[in-house]
Amino acid sequence: TPMTSLADYKAQLLRLGNPQTMRTIVQRCAVKMIRPIIEEFNTGVDLYGRPWAPLSPKTIAMGRTPPPLTDTGKMQRSVRLVPVGGKAIDIKVGTGYSQFHQSGTSKMPARPMLPTTFLPPKLEAIIQATTAEVIAEVMQ
Repeated sequence: TPMTSLADYKAQLLRLGNPQTMRTIVQRCAVKMIRPIIEEFNTGVDLYGRPWAPLSPKTIAMGRTPPPLTDTGKMQRSVRLVPVGGKAIDIKVGTGYSQFHQSGTSKMPARPMLPTTFLPPKLEAIIQATTAEVIAEVMQ
């Protein structure tokens, strides 16, 4: 095993503290985190593992089939994760009506497709694994 010099350690620490390292982590997380968000639409289960409210009998009578929020697929296709400033990720749903599904209305139950309170374990695991992966690359 080759000896690592003090200069090598110093270079590794500088790479870890480099803003590009954080940008790399954020960019990779954004790419990986979209999969569980998209999967919610396929399963009708939110990021915390809670099933979305079922379709109403009236909606089913109109010919819709479960899971909810999948009638045209437009909302699912509009989900974007956008790195912001190398330190955060904005999750965007590009339909004007998604907010009503997220929060619910007096006539429609909430079916949150975005995190609501704390970071869901699925997303936290992606962040932790991706961070470890990038740090391992930087430390080589």
